[in-house]
Amino acid sequence: MSDSIRIPLHPSVSQEDFEAMTYESNWAMESIQQKTDELPFETEWSTRDGKATINYVRDDLLEVDYVVVRGKGARATADHVRSELRTVSVDDALAAAKKARSDDDRLEALYHAVLAAEKADPRVMELMEAALANKDPEVRRGAIFAAGYAEWKALKEPLERVARDDEDAEIREDAEAMLEGLAKVWKSRSK
Repeated sequence: MSDSIRIPLHPSVSQEDFEAMTYESNWAMESIQQKTDELPFETEWSTRDGKATINYVRDDLLEVDYVVVRGKGARATADHVRSELRTVSVDDALAAAKKARSDDDRLEALYHAVLAAEKADPRVMELMEAALANKDPEVRRGAIFAAGYAEWKALKEPLERVARDDEDAEIREDAEAMLEGLAKVWKSRSK
């Protein structure tokens, strides 16, 4: 199986900045997916040597733009993206969470951390658990959405707790739906 690496872009990086980098890198555009009710706007590029594909995603649900790099050349290509564009690492996201003055800022930091983490990171899990326990139901809902991007089995217990104990019926339903979706992902990975 080839690597798949997500790289959250710093909010200051525009689609035009990304496309300028692809031009300078001599990558070929493969496809454009216009935004729909179910899917985000996405462009797909490939390296000239064919060792990696690069997807630019404008995710309106999370309000975060990120890049997904896949293929045998994913590591080198991801390193290239990080060297050419301002990106957000797990450490950057955790620092932003500590400095956050609002729940919106904390959620943005959580989204960046989840997208940047290549595996379950205890520091990101701590941030996730804090968001799942936040007094604001919209923050809890945002954390549930973030769990769908992380897909970590370590999220099972915290999501089960929310599905069982949250005071808001809609949040309990959202957590249960996320658990059902993640169970399918986890099952497919165990085959």
